[in-house]
Formats: sequence, structure tokens, C-alpha cells
Amino acid sequence: MTVYINGVLARIGKSGLWWALNKLLKGAGAGVDPTEIDMPAGVTKEFFVPATGTLNGAADANYDNHATVYLGAVDQSAYIEFFVPHDFSSITEAVVVIIPKMSRAAADYDIFSNYAASGQPYTAHSESDLVTTYNTTANQIFEVSIAGILSSLAVGDYVGIRFFVAVANDDNCNVLGVRFKYS
Repeated sequence: MTVYINGVLARIGKSGLWWALNKLLKGAGAGVDPTEIDMPAGVTKEFFVPATGTLNGAADANYDNHATVYLGAVDQSAYIEFFVPHDFSSITEAVVVIIPKMSRAAADYDIFSNYAASGQPYTAHSESDLVTTYNTTANQIFEVSIAGILSSLAVGDYVGIRFFVAVANDDNCNVLGVRFKYS
């Protein structure tokens, strides 16, 4: 394969590697020049942000070896903040990760979001889900989808998530944070 670098014909080979945007080099074995292939479509990226704030809960709690925000009573909330990166196109998956301490057939957790870009009111986009209930098992990591409350998300948005214990007996929950997967 040949490429031009600063107008000069160059070659991808064992002695020098040059590559183009949206291309990968595929090795062919020892002593053989690599080949250039297209980047797979729809590459996803992922990050995790721990819960960092609370209203009436215990922000410095831990659950065995997990650092969590502990919500031990009704009307307690955990808060998570993150920024939407420059290479964001669409949400693949967005969840609040929790460890409930009790099993529930219909745990009632409410989720809220506020998000906006710099220069906008912080409540430019406000969404919530107050109706979905969740079937949880004690001491098993559980993911609560928040994709539905991020319907207008865009590059450069600052996002605030609130995870709220809505009903007594659904408390005793450890909130780890948000896992965000996108393309």
C-alpha cells in the first residue's frame, strides 16, 4: 500500500508506520508488511462516573469494597454529574448502577435529569421517570436505565442525574454511579 506524506510517496511497512483517518493497521505476521483496513462502523465508547452527592443519604458510605452513596430511608437522593464528550453521537446505554440491600418485586425509584451546555440555563433540558418500578434482588448489582430521561442529549452538555428513593421499604440501597455507553 502507498500513501503520500507531505506530497512525497511513502509506504506502510516494517520500518515505518503511517496511517489515515478512520483506518486500522492489520498485522500479517512477522516479516510481512501490515495492511490498512477500514475502522469498523459504530464503534462504541464507555465511561463510569461514581455518585458524588446526596440529599439526606450517606455520601461517604461503602458497601464491602464498593464506594457508594447509601440511601437508607425514603426521600433520600443520590446525585451524579458527567459531561458529554466531543465524540458523542448517540446513546447506546445509560444506567444508574445500584446494589439494593433488599429484594423487591416492584422497587419504586424515581430518576431525574437536568442538562445543558455552557451558556444555557442548567435546566434547559429537564426530564424524569416517576412511574417505572424495578424487580431487584438483594446484594446483586442492578442497572436502572436513564436513557429515556436524556432524550435531547448533545455534545458539550453538563448532565446532572438524581436517583431518588420514592417509597418506604425500597430504601437500603447503595448507589455506585452512572455507566454511560455511546457511539
